[in-house]
Amino acid sequence: MVRVLKVVGLGLAVCFLISASRDLVRANPYLCRDNRDHKVCPELGKPLSVRWNDLQVAIDALSRREKTDTREKADAGEKAHAKVTPARYVVKPESSRDDEFTVMVYNVKGLPDALRGNASPDAFRVIGERLAARRRAGTAPDVVLLQEVFTDEARKVAAISGYKTVIHGPGRENTRTNWFSRPFVYLWKAAWDRSVHLEGSGLMILTDLPVDAVKQVPFGHRACAGTDCFANKGLAYVRVRLPHSDQWVDIVDTHLNSNDSSGAGIKQILSAHEEQVDKIHDLIDAQQGAHDALIVGGDFNSNPETVRYAYLQDRLGLADANTVCLVHRESCDIPRSVNLQAFWRGNKLREFYRQGASTHLEPVRATMDFTRPYHGKPLSDHDAIEITYRVGTLMASN
Repeated sequence: MVRVLKVVGLGLAVCFLISASRDLVRANPYLCRDNRDHKVCPELGKPLSVRWNDLQVAIDALSRREKTDTREKADAGEKAHAKVTPARYVVKPESSRDDEFTVMVYNVKGLPDALRGNASPDAFRVIGERLAARRRAGTAPDVVLLQEVFTDEARKVAAISGYKTVIHGPGRENTRTNWFSRPFVYLWKAAWDRSVHLEGSGLMILTDLPVDAVKQVPFGHRACAGTDCFANKGLAYVRVRLPHSDQWVDIVDTHLNSNDSSGAGIKQILSAHEEQVDKIHDLIDAQQGAHDALIVGGDFNSNPETVRYAYLQDRLGLADANTVCLVHRESCDIPRSVNLQAFWRGNKLREFYRQGASTHLEPVRATMDFTRPYHGKPLSDHDAIEITYRVGTLMASN
């Protein structure tokens, strides 16, 4: 009889814990990570699945070059991500490429040789030379946002490419950490990984455009998880004047916390990711409010159909240029050579953007670069993405 009571009691305790965990998930849906957690969070998994399924069908059809109407199937993605020009404005039509500018995002994997794996030892020279050749040909991106530029060899990309302005993100010494005043607290809480930065942020912005303002902002020692804390992660901010124009756009380069490779627990990873996104939101809000056109690019370490990505979208409230280009194929050209699955789902490098009070940004071309290996070895573990935006002037309408 005692054994029966113990079994019944244990069963009731298990039921109570399961019920409590479900209540916790409902209270904070972002505790669910991604598709692999949908068994724990079915009520969250269903809307995310519906949200992206139609767009995925459209991508599959485009990849096979089928002549089918994918507009209805892309409506879910369009409504979620395409930012519509306010009704009180109309866009001044532009036809010249002088009113376009291009932003490239590229994680160059500028790590010490022992951590670069199979990447080509000549990668940084090749990357710099290709950018330099494109500058001479007049086809280079106007702004290049780089991540993981940690070594001296990786930093040579800037000098070889020849861009006039080089902007670095937070350095090793640019930190909010206060380890020396509380060493035992850090050790007691096993927060040694958050106390000492061995590297800077690894961020670098290259441009030939006129620059008006520059800012480096570290996320701080609490907004990181695992081995990522050895880098002083943060963001680099620059305000540039657009080509052949008197209009300005704010550009942010960032690199958010990695996932499994950080070695941290899933709870720490999610907490760090959310804190980093919150800090980006706070800086944007403090720096410019909602008045100026904005592009935020970088390595976000999140893919569509994940809750990390959903939090990023919801918190920043920006349009995803990768997705907008896929939805609006009639106005945004993507070369046939681009792997659409890699461009949209498989790539953690993305560009998000927002219209300004008087500046209209419209993605008109999208492509991927540095996709081919050099002498049989990849240049990085990422492919670069490039988005070309057409710049228009918003005019009050009747």
